[in-house]
Amino acid sequence: DKVVSKYLKAMEEKDLKLANSFLNPGFLIKCPGNIEFHSLEKFKNWAKTRYKSIKKDIEVIDLSFNDLDTVVYCHGTLNGKWLDGTSFSNIRFIDKFRLKETKIIRQEIWNDLEIEKII
Repeated sequence: DKVVSKYLKAMEEKDLKLANSFLNPGFLIKCPGNIEFHSLEKFKNWAKTRYKSIKKDIEVIDLSFNDLDTVVYCHGTLNGKWLDGTSFSNIRFIDKFRLKETKIIRQEIWNDLEIEKII
């Protein structure tokens, strides 16, 4: 899905203004551990306490339609740097997006970052 791809690219480039342009009012982002955010700014501030950088290597984007609603599953691997500067790579992730018409109203994130930190 072009909306999701453009949103994820904007997030990777830390262009919150552009990323926000893909969001519907009332947007919700849900992270592992049942952590929720209603703004990208708060999400990015939280993420800064976890890692220095992160990049998604997207393998597949799947779409499902129901009238004007679209559900998008995006999965692949993550790579980046922890706060101490050490690298991580090949961490599995799945993002589920719900779009109403052409705007993202919800993003749910699943990944193995916590498992990687323990190992």
